[in-house]
Amino acid sequence: MSVTQSVEDNLAILNKNNDSCDTPLTSQRRINWKVEMRKMVLTKLPIKKSAPRLSQSIKSKNIPKNISKVITQQILKGYYNDLIKCNLKTFLSFIKKNKNILNLPSLMRLVKPHKNPEVNCLHQCFRKICWYFIKKQYIGYVFNSKIKDPQWHLEYRNAILKIFREI
Repeated sequence: MSVTQSVEDNLAILNKNNDSCDTPLTSQRRINWKVEMRKMVLTKLPIKKSAPRLSQSIKSKNIPKNISKVITQQILKGYYNDLIKCNLKTFLSFIKKNKNILNLPSLMRLVKPHKNPEVNCLHQCFRKICWYFIKKQYIGYVFNSKIKDPQWHLEYRNAILKIFREI
């Protein structure tokens, strides 16, 4: 047995004895030291939650959904009863059936003219209400709500108005 091995064995025995012979005061100091380090780290680094950056495809899906949601809620509350030229009960049932509009193609499907004259009348009423909301009330809706990026919404509004003009 070499001298270095015997020294290492003695140190190992001493370390084992020291761990088991810790006094409550030294273990308390270790815990306090860890707590103090955590406090220092937490006070030095402020927690900042950044807003998630969404791609424009997700935004463009969300905007028509929000527009149609607001329009259908206002129709069901009776804000646009004076703009409805067809039968009110059939129009409200049409809106209740189609109130979950998730994207722009489904919104455009409800706005475009239809072959059936009864359905075309419902589409025409919905088109007039959408046009009125987007033209007159959408800017107030954008700035009075919790929307974080109103510029993108206003650009999208102009694109929707262009689509409505072509129909």
